[in-house]
Amino acid sequence: MMASTPSEPTYTREELEAMTKDALYDIATDMDIAGRSSMTKAQLVDAILDAQGGA
Repeated sequence: MMASTPSEPTYTREELEAMTKDALYDIATDMDIAGRSSMTKAQLVDAILDAQGGA
């Protein structure tokens, strides 16, 4: 099943790129993305998109 949990918001690349790195880090923490502490802003954007099923 590929359905995402309705309680989790989904973001577009444009929305993520408009956020601060701190905001992206908070989202990555909520999504339990491994390695987030050493990621750049661009890597956080990619990791969040991947974690929510791509976009």
